Amino acid sequence: MSDIALICGNWGTSNLRAFGVSAYGEIITDIRTGNGVSAITPAEQEALWFDMVADWQAEAPQAAHMLCGMVGSNLGWLETGYVDTPVTTYALASAVDWHKSGTTTLGIVPGIAGQSWLGEPERMRGEEVELIGWLALKEEADAIACLPGTHTKWVEISNGVITRFNTAMTGEVFATLSTATILKTAIEQVDDPSAFEAGARLGLVSEGGDTLHRLFAARARILAGDLLPEHSEAFLSGFLIGRDVGPACESLSLSGKAVAVIGADALSQKFSQVLSLAGVDTTAYSSEDCVAKGLVALAKAGEVIT
Repeated sequence: MSDIALICGNWGTSNLRAFGVSAYGEIITDIRTGNGVSAITPAEQEALWFDMVADWQAEAPQAAHMLCGMVGSNLGWLETGYVDTPVTTYALASAVDWHKSGTTTLGIVPGIAGQSWLGEPERMRGEEVELIGWLALKEEADAIACLPGTHTKWVEISNGVITRFNTAMTGEVFATLSTATILKTAIEQVDDPSAFEAGARLGLVSEGGDTLHRLFAARARILAGDLLPEHSEAFLSGFLIGRDVGPACESLSLSGKAVAVIGADALSQKFSQVLSLAGVDTTAYSSEDCVAKGLVALAKAGEVIT
């Protein structure tokens, strides 16, 4: 008998990651990747999914399938809408769109809608499952979580409830500036720790109105001989993460607090380093592990698996 209790997919705009998990939320299969939702139509997404997981389905035909991320957006297989904050595990589980695709029970997780600390409307899709998984792992009553990425999320959790969150377009801005502006360089880049820290320190001390002026430092320092051209992206990355972390520390009063950083190892390490420079303690958690545990927690709350 197979140990696969749930066949899972974390399907974003640019990438699909599929895996099978046990009833305890452990990843017990290889992780397979495929096209993101922006590259294929909803009909093609359905065909790709069942082709990708066919052997797992044959091994565990009774296992439900559960997907999260942009697959539930208006670009995805099935649009699932949003659950308004405050959000608990059970509130999100009750809004999962379960349906039959052939003989397979398949659920797609909705996103979360809320308001930022700036008073702006907020949305997340995919990160909510990481948060549910982290809560299942830690059972923390009150916490601040940082989920670094293309669109970094800062999330407040109170009494185990997701209450408020804010998005920073840190990763997307870095990608654009480093490939489509004067800050682009043809020189092969080296991820230099000293350049990264110099950028981060500049980002942390900058004020909001200084950002556009300070950005040019990534080029001006090269022209002045203060920064090697091959270290420019490391400097820019540090600066942008510093500009992300600094306002978050102020708005969330993070001084002396601990932050859970949930993400891919390399990027989580960079955010943890900058948070440390700002005097904030961090603990890092694997995004993949949290997604797996989050999907299992939602499936159990919805009584799809026991």
